[in-house]
Amino acid sequence: MQMCYANRIFYGLGQGAGGLGRWRLQADKFLNFSITVPSYEEQKEIANYLDQKCLAIDELIAKKEQYLSEIENYKKSLVFVGF
Repeated sequence: MQMCYANRIFYGLGQGAGGLGRWRLQADKFLNFSITVPSYEEQKEIANYLDQKCLAIDELIAKKEQYLSEIENYKKSLVFVGF
């Protein structure tokens, strides 16, 4: 619903003094507004796909953090040695 508001999808259904920031969406138009919802199976597929992608991203972040830690330790060892 917030996306519909932000993208001005509801704007054409409302009425009022739009230039003054007083715009009203009537209850009957709001209640009859249709929203497409994917099937439960499709929602599960989307969720599984996103879970896999998030896991891959988390693994990449962990590798980068490990790399940065190793670089920081290397930097400290160079400073300690006196280079």
